[in-house]
Amino acid sequence: MDLFSVLKIASDCLFCGCAVETIPSAADSHSTEVFTQYPVKLGQLPIICYQCHTHLPFCINNCLVCGLPLTPLELQASSLSSPCGECLKNSPAFDHTVSIFHYQAPINRLITQLKYASQFRYLPLLSSYLVAKISHFYRQQSLPQALVPVPLHPSKLKARGFNQSSLIAAELQKRLNIPILTSGVIRHKKTFPQSDLDAKQRQKNLKNAFQVLLKPPSHIAIIDDVVTTGATASELAKVLRLAGAKQVDVWSLARAYDI
Repeated sequence: MDLFSVLKIASDCLFCGCAVETIPSAADSHSTEVFTQYPVKLGQLPIICYQCHTHLPFCINNCLVCGLPLTPLELQASSLSSPCGECLKNSPAFDHTVSIFHYQAPINRLITQLKYASQFRYLPLLSSYLVAKISHFYRQQSLPQALVPVPLHPSKLKARGFNQSSLIAAELQKRLNIPILTSGVIRHKKTFPQSDLDAKQRQKNLKNAFQVLLKPPSHIAIIDDVVTTGATASELAKVLRLAGAKQVDVWSLARAYDI
């Protein structure tokens, strides 16, 4: 029996329960985007099957600034290297948004279980997809010099026991060899849960919430699990720029938007 036969059955898919093969189907080569290809390498054990992979809600044809989907008219009038109309009129405080998934089923369930049920086993899989998107996005430009996980207020960190953004950043650090500013930024204002607020309330809620303690490098990537309105990323990007950062990008597992 050869090595490929030994590795054929690796695990059960966490979505459908079917046996997962470590050797991807030949259909993998038909992916229209490099970062949507089945993330299986010889010797690694995947936890989703190829069929479930093909139905994941990938972010494709999104604005390179805010991460929201480009409209059909925007796609016709410009290239994917151009911001959307809203960003041209009201550019956010950050430069780019790189999100691998749209925040919908089944990805929203994985992130919720990671965040609120300590299901850390999903981290390697989700992070590997994000790394693929990041590598594709920065193929013609330099990667950021440091990662800044969105900090939690000390009381919230104590209650939850971990910061999911820090866990994601740790995975990215291992895979991309980019340092984390672990103590450079703090959240010194206790805010209300963002999920309970509308867009304007979120901005007001986050005003003066963050403080930068150390001068950041010129190019920073903010790490978060989900970008919803972009209010958190914008407020954090503002204080990083005031502290000396010249370019601030936002990386997240998912981008939330209505479809």
